[in-house]
Amino acid sequence: MKHNGMLKEFLSNPLITFVGVGIDEIVEKFEKETNFKFAKTMDLRKLAGQALRKYGLWNYSLEGLADLVLGYHMVVEKPKKIKWIDGNKRSQGNRACGSFCVEKVMYSTVDAFLSYEIGAVCMKMIRGNIDRQSSSKRSLSS
Repeated sequence: MKHNGMLKEFLSNPLITFVGVGIDEIVEKFEKETNFKFAKTMDLRKLAGQALRKYGLWNYSLEGLADLVLGYHMVVEKPKKIKWIDGNKRSQGNRACGSFCVEKVMYSTVDAFLSYEIGAVCMKMIRGNIDRQSSSKRSLSS
């Protein structure tokens, strides 16, 4: 793939923090399967805990954090049995579907968007740009 250099540069940029629920496990698997390296990651549950000054968020899902931080009750369905990185193999048994299949794109787009929104709001709370009490009244991307 001709864009591997740009992707490697993006992922290894220390000015960018990649956030997500269970991000360490996701990154570990991704790095093992691709040999790409992430410079900086943070689990959203830790970030939300810092921003909201709450503890015990480790059992929260992405949807739970969206409700807690953004004030939106959501149900995000993760596709079942999709191999995220499958080389160039296509297998009906485990629903591996190449680099881009509809289920992968839809889920990863929603997951990335929610992770970004939650992370951005939490960072603004930590920096004092958003009141902690009013954070759950926010609209997405505002």
